Amino acid sequence: SILDIAPCINLHASLLPHYRGASPVQQSLLNGESYSGVTSMLMEEGLDSGPILGYSFFKIPAEMRLRGLMTRLSEDACVLTLDTIRNYERIEPLPQIRATASHCKKIRKSDGEVAFDNAEKLYNKYRAFEGWPGIYIVGGLKIIKMKLIEKDSVHRSAEIVSVEGNCIVVGCKRGSIEIMTLQPPSKKAMDAKSYLLGRGLKVGDILV
Repeated sequence: SILDIAPCINLHASLLPHYRGASPVQQSLLNGESYSGVTSMLMEEGLDSGPILGYSFFKIPAEMRLRGLMTRLSEDACVLTLDTIRNYERIEPLPQIRATASHCKKIRKSDGEVAFDNAEKLYNKYRAFEGWPGIYIVGGLKIIKMKLIEKDSVHRSAEIVSVEGNCIVVGCKRGSIEIMTLQPPSKKAMDAKSYLLGRGLKVGDILV
């Protein structure tokens, strides 16, 4: 085969054999992984399954989102590529362990829909789906800017817990988040307090 005649090096934005497939960066954020990295490997017929030539990895900052993580991975990939090429003749390829492999799918727009069940999982979607598809509530209300407050309290789903300046704290069945900016369907983004006032909502009501 061509790969036997002319071996090819591929880079993948995960620590293989974890997260083979189309969306490794998003999936690592969705799962709240502590570490991410880039793997250089020899190409073969399988999907991201070739023998490993090298790794570069780092701890993911708790508030890092998709664009920041992609930038860091791209920078590390450049360094790893040069290192792999320069040392290629001395590297002994390491076969991947199939039993520990995991796979990830392509991201669809519908993946951006969120519910107020678990604050940490909601926040991880916010981190993973920065840009596209973004995150939105049933009915199309987009959450443009938010942060995780805590992960353990118990509330009614989407309960408005408090208003803090132009922001609102919203409870989940587990944990709570602070929302700074919302965007209703076909309208401009606005601060969360203005959205509440426009809808006649108050503390104790359900956001959606």
